Amino acid sequence: MIYLVLSAVCLTLLYGVYRLALSRTTLHRFNRILLLSIIGLSAILPAIRISAIGDRPLLHVQNTVKEDAFSGSKVDSPQLPAEWREEAFAEYAPVEDIEASAERADIRTSATTGVKMMEVLMRMHWITIITYLYLMGVAFFMIRLLIGVIRIETLCRLGGRKLNDGSVLLVCDGQFQPTSWRNTIIISRSDYESDNARMIIEHEQAHIHHHHSIDVLLAQMVCALQWFNPAAWALKRSLQEVHEYEADAAVLADGLNERQYQLCLVQAALSGRIGYVTSNFADCSTKKRITMMKRSQSSPFACFRALLLLPAVAVIILLSSACKSDTAQGNSDAAQSEPA
Repeated sequence: MIYLVLSAVCLTLLYGVYRLALSRTTLHRFNRILLLSIIGLSAILPAIRISAIGDRPLLHVQNTVKEDAFSGSKVDSPQLPAEWREEAFAEYAPVEDIEASAERADIRTSATTGVKMMEVLMRMHWITIITYLYLMGVAFFMIRLLIGVIRIETLCRLGGRKLNDGSVLLVCDGQFQPTSWRNTIIISRSDYESDNARMIIEHEQAHIHHHHSIDVLLAQMVCALQWFNPAAWALKRSLQEVHEYEADAAVLADGLNERQYQLCLVQAALSGRIGYVTSNFADCSTKKRITMMKRSQSSPFACFRALLLLPAVAVIILLSSACKSDTAQGNSDAAQSEPA
């Protein structure tokens, strides 16, 4: 559970840095790689532990320091010789006093142990409830993702016409957004017979050439595992936006009319048709896509803004080490407090 929380915190911090530093640049390929790297780092960084923090204490105290009541100065408390300690005089004490002291010690130990056991049981009770709720959410989103994948895989098995670039074009009846999955383009018959068919097909071919369906599947799985984290859903949305920006740039680079292509996007957005689990032709905000087309090319030196992720990475590593150190210390104390 601690690993899950740290992973969610890591993803939130790194994605926040990306939103502030790089989300408005036109470095689409770099932004895509960065978003995928954030997913990988959120899985790896919580498992890293610095031994200097986690294993070795920062301060060793050898003497017991006490404050003198008269002078106010701190002096070391004297250590009694072994022969002067309480155990040395135990044989001279009355048997009744020894038995009474042992009985009182047993009562105090039993009471302390009972309170600690109740605290552990209460903590386990809440942890169990939270764990069950989390697993129910994961199962719900995983099942929904599986249904979407099965649905689109069933469509892809219907076959289609092979295009020059190796992709497959599948024309189906019905009203839905043009989409692509692996190497198959799925388009409605009305879109295929319209004047915008060429632009739509080239757009989906760009998705296939860049293997965007793999990214979307990975982002969907992250959202299923971190369904409670709004940053995970926002990251998936940003990744889909970068996919659309990248595909739009590829279409315009082939020499198509920019104004006509933007009009095609507006018509697709106003149609209100349903989409699939993968990226759809009008999946992203049309206004953002048109604004990105008109934006001037960002400088390659904008990539160095990614260095702002390093402080967040350091914070996550330190936080992970501190949490693991506290957990190990708590387990050690619990083991030592257990009755023999």
